[in-house]
Amino acid sequence: MKVLIACLASIAISGCASRPQEPPQSTQCTVAKPQEPKGLRLTWPKVVFTIEFSNLFAADPDSNPPKPGQAWVKIIKVDPAFGEIEWTKIHSEGRHIGWSEEEGVPTSIHRVFSAKNRRMVSVDFDTKARLVKIEVDKLVAYVSRHCPALKDNLARCPGPTGVNSAYKVNQVVIASESGPAEVVQELSGPGPTPDTLCRAHGGKGEAPKLTEEELGRAHTAEAETLLWSAESGWQSKNPRVRQRSRDSYRRLLKEFPAESVVTKNQERIKARAEADIED
Repeated sequence: MKVLIACLASIAISGCASRPQEPPQSTQCTVAKPQEPKGLRLTWPKVVFTIEFSNLFAADPDSNPPKPGQAWVKIIKVDPAFGEIEWTKIHSEGRHIGWSEEEGVPTSIHRVFSAKNRRMVSVDFDTKARLVKIEVDKLVAYVSRHCPALKDNLARCPGPTGVNSAYKVNQVVIASESGPAEVVQELSGPGPTPDTLCRAHGGKGEAPKLTEEELGRAHTAEAETLLWSAESGWQSKNPRVRQRSRDSYRRLLKEFPAESVVTKNQERIKARAEADIED
């Protein structure tokens, strides 16, 4: 199971069961990629909490009532009095990480087992961070560049061709009291296709021509990127943005009618492509 990880520093509130921690010396966050488990780690100068996100579910705004995004969250805290302890709970978008309702009362102090003390203890898991947004299989658009394979070794390469494509990521956005919002992100499928360039254009050698299968995948990815862009713009209240989205829906029907992402969503795409938008 893929797990997204974030580490945050937090100032413990007065009156909690564990001893207060010193505030971080800086709010500048650095990014590092750990070996295990997979994911991106956001590390503050003084780490207090490690937060793991798994079983991600994106929001469903079309349900009645609308459902917020959710994730299974594990919080691991290194406490000076109780050692390494952890607490897990499902969290929804908008919720403060580490908080839950116990008998109808919001609290961040939870009963957990301390291996160091060999007993149940009450520990404050207030990370002072909020779960802002969860996105599953989010499309990230990019352009890869490819030089053609030349039949004549002495021929001059005409230059690389850009191929519009996209890759998918799972993403969690966290807002901390001590700094700006941070993004925890992990690939949810194949990553971006690397450039294939000849020596004249910065490559290591003659680039092979893209196969029919690779061109098909690029065409599919371009359709997914176009739909993602159209869906995002359609939610806007700006008529010009919605008109651009309508143009994208029309282009999907014209240029990508056989792609599965279009056939599966054809009814919605067709309705929005024919929609009247008032200025």
